[in-house]
Amino acid sequence: MSAQQRLRRALRRPSVLLVVLTLVVAGLIRVLAPGAADVPTASPAAVQESGCADVLFVGVDGRGEAPVPGGFFGPTLTVLHSRYTALTSSSLWSLETRRVSFSGQELSVLKTKARGPADEVVTPRSAKRWARGLSGAATRAAALIRAAAADCPQQQIVLAGYSQGAGAVHRALLELRANRRITERITAAVLVADPDRAGHGVLNRLTTPVPGVPPRGALYPVLNICAKGDVICDFGPTSIREAFRAHNSYRSTRAGALRGVAGKVFVRTTKHPKPSTNPLTLDLEVSRPVRQYLGVDVAAESRPHLRFATRATLPPGVLLSDRGLLSGVPVTPGTWTVLYTVRNTEAPEFSRKVPGFLVIVVNRSGTGTISTGGGQTCP
Repeated sequence: MSAQQRLRRALRRPSVLLVVLTLVVAGLIRVLAPGAADVPTASPAAVQESGCADVLFVGVDGRGEAPVPGGFFGPTLTVLHSRYTALTSSSLWSLETRRVSFSGQELSVLKTKARGPADEVVTPRSAKRWARGLSGAATRAAALIRAAAADCPQQQIVLAGYSQGAGAVHRALLELRANRRITERITAAVLVADPDRAGHGVLNRLTTPVPGVPPRGALYPVLNICAKGDVICDFGPTSIREAFRAHNSYRSTRAGALRGVAGKVFVRTTKHPKPSTNPLTLDLEVSRPVRQYLGVDVAAESRPHLRFATRATLPPGVLLSDRGLLSGVPVTPGTWTVLYTVRNTEAPEFSRKVPGFLVIVVNRSGTGTISTGGGQTCP
């Protein structure tokens, strides 16, 4: 196997590709220019074959819910996940889904007597029994996210949990709070009936409370969905029968609220820029002016806030502005591999730099054609 073949195989690994992207953007590795030899470059195949979806959806069930037939999650999280999946599948964002294996105890273990107000029927002892295994699920969720983040360093992350699963996601967020490289990629967390909800959750009220989420300094939102009187997230004097009914209502009478939250999460997803990857090649021609914006998938309202940067060598006569405009008149034929970053300056939570990739081929006068290369002629 040649050195070039070994390099191409290595670049198919996301971790290696990220290092190359980082070194190029930092100016520590030069990119391909006419006459250059033995220069490490990332190929379009390396980007496209990384196997990483744009978004990772991690969910944790609770209340004894098992995955529905043909689905990933129990009935409650399925409402949320199905809507989010429908939105991403109709757009340009690919989705990977992972379930943290944890079913949780049924609500019945909370009861110490058949009737009465929830805050008299449920005791600290029965609450701890109901929460058995929750901390382990939180640790597994955090470990899954760490592993996925290492494999796919540019992937957005969406978290969701219901009942004990919401508590597991809550605690996983606390476990990950010191890892900025992971938390800056969390688009949102959705907690449906969080038992650790500050001041109201059953575990917050009856056991040693854990800190609230999101932690101070986090850039992602935590979207709480809690029905009034729910025995788990709005623990209080509601009758135990009504409190149980409220907790079981999210997949039916409150399904609209779950779908609405899925829509909000999707809007946030689209505000993170995604450089276009098909096609990756821009064909230019010597002495023929070019005015081409780099292609980036992003919400329309966020496009004016995009900012680009590169330290790559561009074809002589061609410039890349901070708004992503390639312009000028090429003067030298050849091939250039251009690595760049793009970020959304609309708000701090969307400002993470995302690497992009483009190959510019400058043909001799009269021999080439102009290709959009995933770009556009106006911002």
